Amino acid sequence: MAILIPGPGFTQVGGMWQIFPSPGPSLFEIPRASVNLNIYEFIQPVTITAQGNLICPGGTPFSPLQPSPELITGVRIDPGTGTPFNGPGVSVLVTRGPGNIPEMNHGVFREPNVNYFGIGPVIPGSPTLALPIALSGYVSEKYLWDGDAGFSELYTGVETPSTKDNLRGTSRTGGIGTITSPAFPRDKKVTVEKSIPGSGTLPISQNEVLPGAAQTVGSKSVQTAAANSSYMWSMKPSQIVTLRFFYVITVTSTCPPYTWYFQAYMDVDNNWIPHAKRIQYRINKQKAALPGEEAKF
Repeated sequence: MAILIPGPGFTQVGGMWQIFPSPGPSLFEIPRASVNLNIYEFIQPVTITAQGNLICPGGTPFSPLQPSPELITGVRIDPGTGTPFNGPGVSVLVTRGPGNIPEMNHGVFREPNVNYFGIGPVIPGSPTLALPIALSGYVSEKYLWDGDAGFSELYTGVETPSTKDNLRGTSRTGGIGTITSPAFPRDKKVTVEKSIPGSGTLPISQNEVLPGAAQTVGSKSVQTAAANSSYMWSMKPSQIVTLRFFYVITVTSTCPPYTWYFQAYMDVDNNWIPHAKRIQYRINKQKAALPGEEAKF
């Protein structure tokens, strides 16, 4: 069978292959804050090399000689697990509480900012074939799903007609919700999860933080909850520390069964600096209501 050759940033660990890129620049000029690749850090090139390791007793499709040495005709990497692909594309590896969600599984998983590469078919093949760049791009906050946000809309003086003070919040599991005075408790601890009845589980498209909003407004659901509010009273960060992304490396060769599969992974650590900047952005936007007027946030 074809085999893989260890190299810089590519090593075998416990029956799987670990992709471990060297530190690189970040989309937001944030230095790596831990050992693993961080969110928004550009993935530096990692080479995957395959090598023939068989003598084909019946020859090969490209050689009449019998027996013939195995030649490598292609190498590629794809997201996912299993052959055929049927497992998760990512899972929570280190956490302070939250775990996996259905969108991490095969068929719906998609990290839109990572590119996957391949080489081949190379005819008639080569004893050794290298894929010089396996992955590129960066990992976003898409699967750091468990943060929340809470806002208040307050008035002073004469109450605006048909409008009352209210609290609103948003979270992945609870959705977007609002409670209006006097329904919400005063002088008591309030949390988004326990105090704000929501609309139900949000689709990941509403809950994910897109890179263009990572240091300002945050997700679509946060923007919805924040509209016309006066103050921010909660902006809980994700409690997920490390995500593990899974890959299948496919090697094709000139010896039966001609296709060989190898499982690989790359660990990515959270970095809370973008979230801290979102908090500062919201603090800067806070504005107390004028008498009888609606606050704009």
